[in-house]
Amino acid sequence: MVDDILKEIIADIESMKSKQKQEYIYDHTKEQLSKRDVSEEHQWINAKEKYGELEAIHVVSDLWGCSTHEVKRKIERWNSSWL
Repeated sequence: MVDDILKEIIADIESMKSKQKQEYIYDHTKEQLSKRDVSEEHQWINAKEKYGELEAIHVVSDLWGCSTHEVKRKIERWNSSWL
């Protein structure tokens, strides 16, 4: 009985995952992801120059349809890839 309830809860949680995030991870080839990443990095740089870093995080978050936390993770990944 408890197992059935847990399975149902897990299924509900899985169905709530962002469609965009699932598409980003699973439906694109590595080359497409690289192009998207480069495009997003350019959008980030332009937004940062125009709005400043803190406001730019919110701007690109709305633009990309993801959380500010996800934006910060992408920025951190781009910054560490240059090291």
